[in-house]
Amino acid sequence: MFMKILKFIAAGSFAAFLATAGATNVYAASASSNDRDEVVINASQLPQPAREFMNTYFANDPVSKVVRDTDNGQYEYEVFTKSGAKVDFNASGAWEDVDMPKSKAVPATIVPQPIANYVAKNYKSRKINEISVKRNGYSVELCNGIDLEFDANGQFLRVDR
Repeated sequence: MFMKILKFIAAGSFAAFLATAGATNVYAASASSNDRDEVVINASQLPQPAREFMNTYFANDPVSKVVRDTDNGQYEYEVFTKSGAKVDFNASGAWEDVDMPKSKAVPATIVPQPIANYVAKNYKSRKINEISVKRNGYSVELCNGIDLEFDANGQFLRVDR
């Protein structure tokens, strides 16, 4: 067991090892000083809106790991699912980013209708693979790698290159 732990530490994956061993509320081991505030937590410790979001949109894709990070004194959460999806939440539990595994679409009902309409009209048969809420709008990545920017009302702004 000790050698297994050493291998995980050497690979920078000690937090992943502890999570698979059933440990919670542990600090992630990392060579990067930016990761010192990361803590692996139970999904039940997410803010209520984040738990509701996951239960609504990822009910058939169980949570495999939750990481709480402190950024500028505020908590942020990264939720990973068994299928490989990653959802980021802010301190209050509002989603900020949904990133699906390659060639998978984000849940259609989280995409504002004007964005869905624009993508359907201009990028037929292309799926939205990632959507992020930005300060002044949304950023969308299609499965073919094209990045699109939209304002807060979902109106197309530009292709982000």
